[in-house]
Amino acid sequence: MINWAKLPLEILLIITKLLFSSEEFKALVAFGGVCSSWRSAWILLKKHLKKSSLKVVLLMLAEEELSSKRGFYSLSKCNIHYMNFPEAKGKQLFSFPEGWILTAGLDLELTLLHPFSHSQYKLPSWHFDSNVLFQAYFPNVNVITYCPNLITRAAITANPSRKPDFKIVITFDNGFESIVAFASPGDKAWTVLRKGTLMADVVCYKGKVHGIDWDGTFWLCDVEGSKPTLTKLFPKPEAYGYVKAVYLVESLGKLLAVYRKWVNEENGLTYKTIGFQVSELDWTNGSWTRVNSLGNRALLVGRNASFSVDASEVPGCEADSIYFTDDCRDAYWISIESNEFREKINSAIDHNGGNDIGVYSLKDRKIKTQFPCQLFSSISPPLWVVTAFP
Repeated sequence: MINWAKLPLEILLIITKLLFSSEEFKALVAFGGVCSSWRSAWILLKKHLKKSSLKVVLLMLAEEELSSKRGFYSLSKCNIHYMNFPEAKGKQLFSFPEGWILTAGLDLELTLLHPFSHSQYKLPSWHFDSNVLFQAYFPNVNVITYCPNLITRAAITANPSRKPDFKIVITFDNGFESIVAFASPGDKAWTVLRKGTLMADVVCYKGKVHGIDWDGTFWLCDVEGSKPTLTKLFPKPEAYGYVKAVYLVESLGKLLAVYRKWVNEENGLTYKTIGFQVSELDWTNGSWTRVNSLGNRALLVGRNASFSVDASEVPGCEADSIYFTDDCRDAYWISIESNEFREKINSAIDHNGGNDIGVYSLKDRKIKTQFPCQLFSSISPPLWVVTAFP
């Protein structure tokens, strides 16, 4: 009779690598809990993955009503994995390329957690002072229901798996109050860096958090010193037309600004992305130069901390492309308006709140969609996740 606990380590490593390449993540986590020798193989694989640039990128699908499971769409296999993820139920999610996910509940209780290990860090809850103004201006919107959508962007200063004293920067906006703030696990409250500046995106670049606001000004968020500050660095990069969103992405040591262009349909309620423009920052003079090709890289943007990957090392990923999900907050807002209002625009909502998703080729300047799955959710729409293990 075979003693499975005494299988040679070389064979166990082959099994773990096959499970990873086959995207059998639930089985992979369970594998590490069988016995000490199997766990040793699992730990060695994780060490290898941390040194390797090999990644598996998945599209976490929208939340399904009355279910604590979430679907993960595979780019390489074009199928869906389902995993139990009760910590995410009824919450806004925002993902990071290190594999961690920020969750915001209806009461704005914030947690940073890992979907595969279920490790988590509690963060200070967030309470804002402009509820009265918000409710007076938008009487048909339940302010508590809309709360999670008020956290617009986020960045972490280090991988929580390696540096537990990391800091997280968030941007917050409810139409009356725009705030940039940061905190560390264990803090009792958020430290406000600035009010009145609405950031389009924030990113951790070479260990420091930078941001770009909707006026195009480029900022440095210094959260490490004894006197945290938000400092203007450079004027805005050159954009084109009307842009829906701006994303900051680090790629091969360069910092890119990605502009998302969209159009409204005739009814004024539905919308769609029609293209992107990419610019690279020159740190010597603060100028931005248009990028016409990403080479073998691909960018992933949306309701996540934007990141780049080597397409040759991500199964199913196309080079010189931008993978995007729907992050139009107004669409989710529309979907939670009063029932009477919603009935008037049901046909429009079918095209909003999660459905503006696809792949844009910089070479061909064309968009294609390839995600025949659950996309709409007013609270937790699709987002990109990376299968990094802590």
